[in-house]
Amino acid sequence: MQFYLLFPLLLLFLEKIKKPKLNIIIALALISMFLSFWISKTYKDANFYLTTSRLWEIMAGVICYYLMQKRRKTIKKKYCETLSLLAIFFILISFFLFDKETRHPSYYTLVPIISTMILISCSPHTYLTKKILENKVINYFGLISYSLYIIHFPVLAILDYNSFEINLEFTLLTVVFFSF
Repeated sequence: MQFYLLFPLLLLFLEKIKKPKLNIIIALALISMFLSFWISKTYKDANFYLTTSRLWEIMAGVICYYLMQKRRKTIKKKYCETLSLLAIFFILISFFLFDKETRHPSYYTLVPIISTMILISCSPHTYLTKKILENKVINYFGLISYSLYIIHFPVLAILDYNSFEINLEFTLLTVVFFSF
């Protein structure tokens, strides 16, 4: 939410100074990224919630947007199918390998962030990946993803407060149920 309040102000500021927006956005993203790497070592919980530590993750999407708008083809078409399938693989690997002990955001977060950037950049030029991403079930969860995001923390808090053993399957089913 902090991003959605602060980012429009940043864009207004960037419009006024007439400097290359992408350079400033990349600089801010890098500062935020390195800050998150540093804070993740000592203040793990604060790092997760601080806007300064999380800004780079959202800015990665903004950078993708600017690159795709300016260059239309950020990655050569002949590599896109392979790269996008690898990106999906690494996103899934991150989902299953990251656990409570994985510092996040940190340099580990680079794996899903860069994979997502590649997927965004390549998906317009692929066949198989487009078919996967256009799947009705995947699209449905994409459409309710914000609801899932909003409801997940209260569900986790209630489960934890009531001493339920929190496992992935039960939590996912509970969050999906309450997102309808």
